[in-house]
Amino acid sequence: MENTDGISNQVSNNTAYARNGKIMLCSGIILFTIVVFIVCFHSYARWIFKHRQRRRHLLSLSVTPTAAGAADKALDPSILGTLPTFVYSSKTQDSVLQCAVCLSEFQEGEKGRLLPKCSHTFHVCCLDIWFHAHSNCPLCRAPVQSDKVPETIAETVVPVIEEADPESEQANLQQLGMIALRLASGNATDTALYIKRMLNDTSGLDPSTEQALTDCAQHYVDANQQLDDSVAALLANAQHDVNAWVGAAIADAESCEDGFKESGSQDFLLTARNAIFKQLCNNALAINKLLTAN
Repeated sequence: MENTDGISNQVSNNTAYARNGKIMLCSGIILFTIVVFIVCFHSYARWIFKHRQRRRHLLSLSVTPTAAGAADKALDPSILGTLPTFVYSSKTQDSVLQCAVCLSEFQEGEKGRLLPKCSHTFHVCCLDIWFHAHSNCPLCRAPVQSDKVPETIAETVVPVIEEADPESEQANLQQLGMIALRLASGNATDTALYIKRMLNDTSGLDPSTEQALTDCAQHYVDANQQLDDSVAALLANAQHDVNAWVGAAIADAESCEDGFKESGSQDFLLTARNAIFKQLCNNALAINKLLTAN
């Protein structure tokens, strides 16, 4: 009888132990899942916040001088457009880059701008806002303006091409395509800044022209984003996607021009800039076509 009771107690203890083990295992799995979800959600929310913040900065670019001479300190948009840009990739950088303006590290695919004189790098949107009221480097205060500003696109392209040392024709074409896309992207940023400056002084603009300029500002913000996507597509050797994104950027410039026509405005203030931007995009498409053929 005692043996029977002992066996029953042992079976009960084993069953309870097994049940407790299952409960602990399930609890551990649930806890681990919750932690993973929270980490993923936090990372996604942080990425969304930074992305929207930079987009908001670019949309709200404006000059607000605090004194009569403040506007004189801003960097000329024509000079800003000549500053080289790049798309950050950990594969091509020996160390992590940090923007001295927003104090955050560059993430994969983020667009940066390089200051040639001091070689400091910053996020494009952060640096462009800084140059609304300054003309020197935010970090070392070195003047940005070069002794000689390139007068043509060709003068800007040639030095970059000469520095490249491709190992194959395909690599050479991809580098040329990257240069063409960056030139177009820089031109879009420059035009967006130019429009914002015009909208800051609406005293000489009629309502239809002002509305057309406002629409164009948004078109060029969109075009800049589409060119960023095209750079990512080029790095992934997705030539079809490059064509689609660059084509969308060209459509934005055409919509900007059409906006002036539809508004009935007689002031086609951006016709020349729209033509130059479309030509830069067409150059990128031509190079991408050669890449597709290879």
